[in-house]
Amino acid sequence: MTQPAHPRLTAFPVSWVTTGRRLLVVGGGTETDQRVETALRFDWAAIRVVVPRASAAVRRAAAADPRVEVHERAPAEDDVAAADLVIKDTADPAASDDVFRWCRARRVPLNATDDPPRCDLHYNAMIIRPPMVISVSTGGESPAVASALRRWLEQAA
Repeated sequence: MTQPAHPRLTAFPVSWVTTGRRLLVVGGGTETDQRVETALRFDWAAIRVVVPRASAAVRRAAAADPRVEVHERAPAEDDVAAADLVIKDTADPAASDDVFRWCRARRVPLNATDDPPRCDLHYNAMIIRPPMVISVSTGGESPAVASALRRWLEQAA
């Protein structure tokens, strides 16, 4: 068998159907507010946010949208068990390890912000122009490049 002429990519881009599904955001890191804000644009049945202390932006989201449920505490395995997809954005190493282990055990897909080896999926840079979503991904290899290309595309559109 011959080697392919191009490198094998580690991530296959797909669109996740959010309708009727439950998102868990384990937060407290630098991306939590943005992840929640973006999630609100999609048709999630529920968006559970588990954070040590909710930011003003997360509190506003919960007040404005009944799908958002905020829990100010450490994540628990039951949070993962109730989720269809998990976004982990925490700087707490113990919580990070627990969420990763729980997701693996329960086969719940995980996006681990700034931790590509633990990701089942990568958060893409997106341009949202309903009903169209343009997504740019580097498979977690270079999020800054994907973000720069997204900004360039937004200006061109």
